[in-house]
Amino acid sequence: MDRLVDRRTALRVAGLGVASTVAAPALTGCAAAVFNPATIGWYGALTSSLGASLLATGLETAFKAGWESWKAGRDKILQAQQDEGFGWFDLDCYGDHIPPAIFSKALRTTESDPMSDRLIICVQGGEKYVAFDPWAWQTLAMFVDDLTKDREGDDLARYRALASTTLTPAGTAPTGSSTNYSQLLRYQARNGGVEFNASTQSNGQTRVQIIVEGIPKSNGGPTIKEFTLPRGPEI
Repeated sequence: MDRLVDRRTALRVAGLGVASTVAAPALTGCAAAVFNPATIGWYGALTSSLGASLLATGLETAFKAGWESWKAGRDKILQAQQDEGFGWFDLDCYGDHIPPAIFSKALRTTESDPMSDRLIICVQGGEKYVAFDPWAWQTLAMFVDDLTKDREGDDLARYRALASTTLTPAGTAPTGSSTNYSQLLRYQARNGGVEFNASTQSNGQTRVQIIVEGIPKSNGGPTIKEFTLPRGPEI
């Protein structure tokens, strides 16, 4: 489970830094009828399932293993999140080499509430990013779970690689819009576009359609899935 920042260890945007080691947990299928990704450990689980590796944790050293040039851009992006109310960040930082991307977790507060967390994925050397609000990263996690559940061994590894290349942002600035009843997020992955369309249902729940061009159907069209998001987090 990834370690959440608390008031003793949290970073304000001005003091970003990184250091070394633990592996993130895997995101696996859930025995329950509906998989709920909104848990305290959602960040480590999702990055692991998308094939990202832990780059660093803590404050002692800067990025290593070829990611040094990304640090300034990534820090600038996280600093900009403060203006939107995300002034705290998880100390763990993950990277995916194919496509090159760095994952960070921004928090509105230091409390353990996944519904206030945002996933930031930096691309283009840390110069651009895609921001996933809770409804978007939950949908991303539910799609990955749907793609990989009940798979194991080499089969699981293949589908995780597919998830990484078809879902991880790869460099194009995203487009998006929002109203009182709907939200849209679209970005470019390595193998094609990914689009999220969220709408509020009459019962108050959020229904999200995800369109993934990089996983074509037999007729050549994109894979389209719909998920109803769980009503709340599993703390």
